[in-house]
Amino acid sequence: MPKKVDISDLVSAVEVAERLGLPRSQIVHGWARRYSDFPRPITELAIGKIWIWPDIEKWARAEDRPRGYRAFRR
Repeated sequence: MPKKVDISDLVSAVEVAERLGLPRSQIVHGWARRYSDFPRPITELAIGKIWIWPDIEKWARAEDRPRGYRAFRR
């Protein structure tokens, strides 16, 4: 059975960067390429890859990332 997702939890690299306090969304794409355990996007649209925020937040906390950036928030 497919995973049910709250639509408000869908995020692009731009939203991930904003929520983690990153200066650029390209950092998110770099993490996705560099780290094999980075969450896989649930889909890719014309605007780019789409992730589920709780998956990203869980990964970032486990990896202690991002260091020196703002705390996790919605």
